[in-house]
Amino acid sequence: MHHSGRTFAVDLNGHSCSCHAWDLNGIPCLHACAAISWFHGNPEDFCDAVYKKEAYLRAYQPMIMPMTSQDQWMKVNLPPLLPPKYHKQPGRPKKTRKQAVEEPKLPSNPYKLPRYGIPLKCANCGGEGHNRSSCKDY
Repeated sequence: MHHSGRTFAVDLNGHSCSCHAWDLNGIPCLHACAAISWFHGNPEDFCDAVYKKEAYLRAYQPMIMPMTSQDQWMKVNLPPLLPPKYHKQPGRPKKTRKQAVEEPKLPSNPYKLPRYGIPLKCANCGGEGHNRSSCKDY
């Protein structure tokens, strides 16, 4: 089969395709469906047996009875369940908490202005694009 400039080999008897999607999940990929429809077949006949209605009914054949309400449960003479005990993790505690990805980043010093967007200006000659240490007029 040709799809998006690539060629895929489909084996209908072996239930496999060279894109390996059919091999992985047991459901025919679009290349396999095209090959099946070319031979006037039904793609549902080529699906793995676990996806069919009979397998679903076989899995749920023994009736699962709903649970009764909590006040009708059997009383057991065991102590009540407690949460696990707190265990302090080794290592130094973090100074700041971890921020979420969508949370805006706060500057480390709120009183300092950012440098981006402002052109460099030389304190020696007043020209733009360089500073005093790289000035040619000094």
